[in-house]
Amino acid sequence: MGKDRNEIKILITMRYTFFIFFICINFSCLNVSASKIISCTTDYLTYNNYDSLSVLNEIKHIPNIKRIDDKSFNFYLENGVGFEEMKQNKIIFLPRREFFNNRNLEGSIPLYIIGYFQTNNIKQYLILESDLGKNSNLYIANEVKDKINSMFLAHSSYSSGFDSESVKTKRLSNYIFQINVYHTSDTTENKEHSSEKCNLYLKLFNDGYLKASTNLINDNNIY
Repeated sequence: MGKDRNEIKILITMRYTFFIFFICINFSCLNVSASKIISCTTDYLTYNNYDSLSVLNEIKHIPNIKRIDDKSFNFYLENGVGFEEMKQNKIIFLPRREFFNNRNLEGSIPLYIIGYFQTNNIKQYLILESDLGKNSNLYIANEVKDKINSMFLAHSSYSSGFDSESVKTKRLSNYIFQINVYHTSDTTENKEHSSEKCNLYLKLFNDGYLKASTNLINDNNIY
């Protein structure tokens, strides 16, 4: 009988401990930062398909744009471009609303043309947006028959102290790009921390336009 009482005491103690633990979680007495789980969607991608015939036409007036080889192109997609590769004579200024295809944006954006990579009939320009020494964004603009038809953010490194974002791109084939997006943010008021890591995909068609997907897509029907 004494053994049964001891077992009962143990069960009561365990239930009481669990109850206190449950209360602590609900009232944040454990002082553990909360994490938000956000599903990955193509909204995490930065890309545009252009209808205008004049977007990024300024590139054509830049002389002696260097051609980038396959190995260097893949390296830049995953690691970005160093500040030392920016040349003042390779810079253009473009309205933000035009480059990002958003009428609500104002002002202009300085863009450094690093070079271009040739994929069959598609000329892919590497374009760097940078505030020198802090954050940088590498975009790929796709040109077919002397017209820029699309662009996407291939590499990014951003940090404000409260949130950060990094974007890296892996070229799975000439036409399929895997975009890895990692984003973190902190809220000091609620002591919340959220982080999202997404693997997304862009398919480049032979006409220079892009299609986004959350799943791996193949090279079929690129024409």
